[in-house]
Amino acid sequence: MTSQDQVTFGIACVGAVLGVLNTWRSFDRDSIRLLVSPAAYFLNTGDSGLCVEVINRSYLPVTVSEVGLATRRAHKGRFRMPHWRFTGCEGLPHRLEPRTAITVYFPPGAENAPSLIEARQGYAKTSCGRYFTGTSPALKAHIKKLRRAS
Repeated sequence: MTSQDQVTFGIACVGAVLGVLNTWRSFDRDSIRLLVSPAAYFLNTGDSGLCVEVINRSYLPVTVSEVGLATRRAHKGRFRMPHWRFTGCEGLPHRLEPRTAITVYFPPGAENAPSLIEARQGYAKTSCGRYFTGTSPALKAHIKKLRRAS
C-alpha cells in the first residue's frame, strides 16, 4: 500500500465517520425531549410547597397540555391540582419554544394531601400524547416525610 493509498483511505474513514455523526445528529434534532423535575419551593412570604419544572431540551417547539405528579398506579394514577400557579406561562396548554421552561406550583398546603403519599415522580404530557417523567431527591424526601407522619 503506497502512501497515497494510505492518505486516501484515511480521508475516506474520516468522511464515513462524519457521515454517520451527521445522520445521528439529524435524528437527534427531530426528537422531542422534555426534562421534568419536581422540586420544593420556598417564598419570601413564608409559603412553601412542591412544584414541577418542565424544560424543553429539544430543538422543536412542544405544547405541554398536562403537568402533575404520577402515583404508583402507572399512567392512570395522576395527582393534579385544580388551582395551579405558573411561572413562564398563563396556563395549560402552553407552547414551549426550544430551550425554554415553565414551572407549575402546587398551592401552599397542597403538599400535605393524603393522596400524595402514593406519588412517585413528576410528569408532563404533550398535546401529541407523549408522556415524560422525572423524579428528584426533593420529591423522594417529601414523600418519605409524609409516609412517616401517617
